[in-house]
Amino acid sequence: MYRDLWENIRRDMPKKGRGTAGALDPLKLPARLQTALLALYGHYEKTFALWREAGIGVPPCFIVVCQNTAISKLVHDFLAGFWQEDADGPRRFTAGRLPLFRNFDEAGAPLARPHTLLIDSEQLESGEILDKGFHAAAADELVRFRREIVERKRDAHAAEHLSDADILREVMNTVGKPGTLGGGVRCVVSVSMLTEGWDANTVTYVFGVRAFGTQLLCEQVIGRALRRQSYDLGPDGLFPVEYADVFGIPFDFTAKPVVAAPQEPRKLTVVKAVSPDRDHLEIRFPRVEGYRTELPREHISATFTADSVLTLTPDLVGPTRVLNSGIVGESADLGLATLAEARPQSIAFRLAARLANTAFRDAGAAPKLHLVPPLKRIAAEWLDTCLQCKGGTSPALLDYDQLAAVACERITAAITLAHADTHPVKAILDPYNPTGSTWHVRFTTTREVFETSADRCHLNAAVLDSGWEGEF
Repeated sequence: MYRDLWENIRRDMPKKGRGTAGALDPLKLPARLQTALLALYGHYEKTFALWREAGIGVPPCFIVVCQNTAISKLVHDFLAGFWQEDADGPRRFTAGRLPLFRNFDEAGAPLARPHTLLIDSEQLESGEILDKGFHAAAADELVRFRREIVERKRDAHAAEHLSDADILREVMNTVGKPGTLGGGVRCVVSVSMLTEGWDANTVTYVFGVRAFGTQLLCEQVIGRALRRQSYDLGPDGLFPVEYADVFGIPFDFTAKPVVAAPQEPRKLTVVKAVSPDRDHLEIRFPRVEGYRTELPREHISATFTADSVLTLTPDLVGPTRVLNSGIVGESADLGLATLAEARPQSIAFRLAARLANTAFRDAGAAPKLHLVPPLKRIAAEWLDTCLQCKGGTSPALLDYDQLAAVACERITAAITLAHADTHPVKAILDPYNPTGSTWHVRFTTTREVFETSADRCHLNAAVLDSGWEGEF
């Protein structure tokens, strides 16, 4: 019944979104749905306690995928609690049925940091998204979020007019990430979750309250729980097993259920820049893509060595001859005969043009066309002395971008070797991101970390990849 839950409750559920469904009572959810929620929540409580005992900075995440906005609102209120208008006028508070997912205290006052999120179109358009106390309780995270918006858009005014809808989406996008707006969220109730690019890696419970017409849809929903908490290999060289508990999704992927006790998750640490306290410790550095020798204008030469040799084989370029035939009828012998007609001088010219446009071109500057003739001479020499073609391959295959790049690397290295002692070597910067900064460092790790000093390092921690690093 819990596996194919929708077929057992669909007759008792709202058929339309809450914009046209009228007043609905969360306490009148079908008994089978309430029992299923309580059953899965009982297991969530155990995992929640296990994570807290292990010192994990974020809670496990429980997601509910609903059929329409009326159902999502009913489920959200059933979990988180709600205020309801009685027939005679006064408002009456009803606490959420699942304590860890409640958004209100015992007196009915909303918590500053909600435990359960409702994400659907009606909620985003309602204007009643976040409680007033949220902005005060999440002041530090909001400052960080606004700073990230400015950095991302390179506009000092980009974060001045953020709406509650923008903040709510950021809360959802940061579920499971310590120190962020969504770091404390325990439950997400949504309708259009499959259309969101959501990569939370703490989802351990998935609850389906919707129709699943195809196995593909089942795979997509379960995929929300397939982001691993850790990609570090275990002692046996394999990933440690991680489990998710799933209700209401009829997915045929295993012969029998696997009963497994909750596993103690590995501690997650967010390595990031500390702002604004350590902004003065920011380090900016060039992002170097490679190096090349500053070439002379009068004469360019190359010193070819054994490392300059490139051998083209069918293993590298693919089959050079195919016999295509049916059971009856004429056969066709398909090969690379047309490539044999390519002139060596044309191949050398195309290699020279590529070298002038890539290896010997300054970022943002026009190609140095005066280098094409000497580069063509060097490319022709490389074709004669260093290119080996075997198994029916041909020099014309260097028109393929991947092979041309390898050939140009060989030629560039030979030119650099010839002039390294007499001409300066120049760094080639990344054309898209020429400058890096410690501001851009933000990632999650399960490895051991070293807590840095507040007066020495812009980052909060350094990953200890080996024992000797820790000693150092």
